[in-house]
Amino acid sequence: MFCYLCGGIAQSVERLLCKQNVIGSNPVTSTTLDMNEKNEKKYYKRQVEHHNQKKALLVEYKGGKCCICGYKKHNGALDFHHVGPKKFAIGSQRSLCMDKLKKEADQTVLVCKNCHAEIHGGIHKRYNK
Repeated sequence: MFCYLCGGIAQSVERLLCKQNVIGSNPVTSTTLDMNEKNEKKYYKRQVEHHNQKKALLVEYKGGKCCICGYKKHNGALDFHHVGPKKFAIGSQRSLCMDKLKKEADQTVLVCKNCHAEIHGGIHKRYNK
């Protein structure tokens, strides 16, 4: 990981700052602190947008709707349920390239959150491993 302020190697994954820019290691003015917080918010916002775009592409790749009930109103309510061998959870690894994500998505079915809970509750046995 790299510091988003200067491009140096980050010392803290949570803050994504290098040793020189870590808050508290050097005297920091309130202006610098405000700018660091603003940069962190911008970085986080870009990261969330990027993840949402990748999820939208994966949802479209898997048919765009729940394979059980047909729900398709909001991507945030759709999950990828693994029916094949699981290498990683798609939701936590969206920083990977689309080819790797699609390969993992091929081992899943697209379901809404309600149907996903029903699968794990044993109602839809067809989708259990």
